[in-house]
Amino acid sequence: MKDRIIVGISGASGAAMAVGLLRQLRNHESVETHLMPMVLSFYNHPDSLDACMKHIIGKILDQFDIEGEAFSRWEGA
Repeated sequence: MKDRIIVGISGASGAAMAVGLLRQLRNHESVETHLMPMVLSFYNHPDSLDACMKHIIGKILDQFDIEGEAFSRWEGA
């Protein structure tokens, strides 16, 4: 089983740092690495900052197959 690393990125500087990290990790066959943009999505119609935070946390937990409190995947076209 591979270890899973989720790299949350935000903005151009975050992307540049994530690319450097991925370059270092690509030679490790036992590591599965994913990039995850830390951006809000509004298909869930958040009504507060707390709802936005729960959604982001739910997206992170979803990467580990853990069901989040206030997160559901987008099932659009």
